[in-house]
Amino acid sequence: MPVGRRGKKVSGTSSKINVRYVTFTPEEMAIDCPIDTSDPEKYPTITRGEKDWKKFLNFKNGFVRLDPKLRKVFRSSQQVNQTLLEVLKKDRAEGRRKSA
Repeated sequence: MPVGRRGKKVSGTSSKINVRYVTFTPEEMAIDCPIDTSDPEKYPTITRGEKDWKKFLNFKNGFVRLDPKLRKVFRSSQQVNQTLLEVLKKDRAEGRRKSA
């Protein structure tokens, strides 16, 4: 039996290996990566840190955080975009009427 601090570490270390199997659809497998991905502005490197995700997922890059109540109503980004475009058209039409 090992003695001391090293012995405790060895005896407490798990020998089980966790393996996660991932399957891809044929459509996902057909996607090719661009040849040159060296431009960090166009192809940012995303790590697991919250700071990096917040930096990447911002309004400038086209991401808007929805309120949880709105997430229950809108099931996809297409629904959000469609609704916002309708509101914008309506707002512009009313603005033209007021000035005429």
